[in-house]
Amino acid sequence: MKLRAGKDPRVQDVFRRITHEVTRMLYKHSKHLSGRYKKSKHHFVWFLCLWIHLLPQADGFFMSDAKAVLQGCDDHWTFQGQSRMPVLFQTTICVNIRVLSQGTWTAFSYVSAPTRRYELALQGDQNNLYAWLLGVRHQFTVQLTAQRWHHICLRWDAFSKSFSLTIGGNSEVYQRTAIARAIPSSGSLLLGCQPNEASPGVKMATTELYLFRIWDDVGDHKACEDGTVIGWDSQIWAITRAQARVQDYTLQCGIEHLRKKRDAPVIPSFINGRESSQI
Repeated sequence: MKLRAGKDPRVQDVFRRITHEVTRMLYKHSKHLSGRYKKSKHHFVWFLCLWIHLLPQADGFFMSDAKAVLQGCDDHWTFQGQSRMPVLFQTTICVNIRVLSQGTWTAFSYVSAPTRRYELALQGDQNNLYAWLLGVRHQFTVQLTAQRWHHICLRWDAFSKSFSLTIGGNSEVYQRTAIARAIPSSGSLLLGCQPNEASPGVKMATTELYLFRIWDDVGDHKACEDGTVIGWDSQIWAITRAQARVQDYTLQCGIEHLRKKRDAPVIPSFINGRESSQI
C-alpha cells in the first residue's frame, strides 16, 4: 500500500502514450546522432532516462532533486498523506543524512496516537546514533563524519525479533534483539524535531535529509527506488517554511548525477578474452 494520491487511469494512459512517442522519436533520430557523436548510444540512453526521470509519477511526484534542510528544531516536515500508516510486522526505513554542524539531531520520528511515544525514530550526536523501536532506545556507538552524506537504514522483523541499523549499504551493520510486536498504525510521522522536543541548553545541529522512504519488508532496495509504504513524494509532506526544502541537482538521484553518469568515460574490459565496454 503506497501512501500517495489516488491513481488516475487517464493520467497513467497519457504518460504511457507520451513516453512511447518520445521513445519512438529518439530512436528515429538515433542514427542522425551517431553521425555526430562518437558515444551516440550513450546519448540516446541519456535522453531517454532523463525524460522518464523528469516525468511526474502518475500517483505523486518523486523529489529526485530536493532535500530537507533542518536547522535544529525550528524546521520539520510533517506527513500529511491521504492514507494512514499501516500495522507493520516487517519494515525497512532508509534515509540519507548529512550533518552540517555539531549538536544533537533527530532525523525522523513516528509516534503512535494512544501512547505518544516513539515507535520508530532515528537520532544522533557527535558520539552516538540512537534508534528507537516500540518505546525503547537502542544506542549505537557510531560517529558520522560531518559534511558527508550517509545512507542509513533501520530494519525491523517481528517474526525473528531482529532490529538492525545499517550504514552505507551493507558495509556497517549493527543488530539487536527486540520484543516481537508489530509497529502500530495511525501514528504521527515527522522529519526533524518539533521545538517542544528540544532540551534546554542543548545545542541542536543543522542537518540535511534526502530520500526518506519506508517499505513493508526487510529486503535490500536500490538507491533511487521509492518506498512502498512512504515515498519521497512532494505531495505528502507539509513543511514549516520554504527554506526547509531546497532544490539540489547534484543529489544522488538528481539530474546532475545522471549527467555525470552519461559523461563517464567508456572503460574497456575483457570478458573471456573478448573486449567489451562499460560505463
